[in-house]
Amino acid sequence: MPWWCWSLFPPSSGVWTPRPPGLQWIISAYLLSFVGMSVIGGRIGAILGHERTFRLGTLLFVVASTAAGLAQSEAWLIAARAAQGAGAAVLRPASQVLIFKELGRRDRGQAMGISSSISTLFYGAAPRLGHRHLAARCSPPGPR
Repeated sequence: MPWWCWSLFPPSSGVWTPRPPGLQWIISAYLLSFVGMSVIGGRIGAILGHERTFRLGTLLFVVASTAAGLAQSEAWLIAARAAQGAGAAVLRPASQVLIFKELGRRDRGQAMGISSSISTLFYGAAPRLGHRHLAARCSPPGPR
C-alpha cells in the first residue's frame, strides 16, 4: 500500500470508516463554510488587497487540504473540509478581482467565463475523481 494511504487507513486503529451522518457533514462542511464566508472573503480582499488575499486563501486551502489528507477521525476531516471552504471563499473573490484588474475590457469576459467554467467543472468532478483515484490505489490493510 502506498505511504499516503496510511492516513486513510491508520495501522494502529484499523480501517477508519465514517458513519452516514458523518459522511453528510464531510460533504456539506465545505459548501456551508464556502457560502458563509464568501461575502467576508470579498471584504477581506478589499481591506488587505486582492493579491495578498489571493495568496492567503491559497495558503489556507492548501493547509486545509493537507489536514484533510492526514485526517484520522470524522471530526478532523469535517473541520479540514470547513477550512477548505473558508480558504476557497477567500480565494475566489480575490481571483475574480485580479482577472478584472489585469485584463483589458476585450479579454475580460472570456477570462471570467473560462475561470468560472473551470471552477464549476472541478467543483463537480473533484469528489468523483478523488474517490476513484483513492479507491484504485488504496485498499484497507488486512487483519494482522
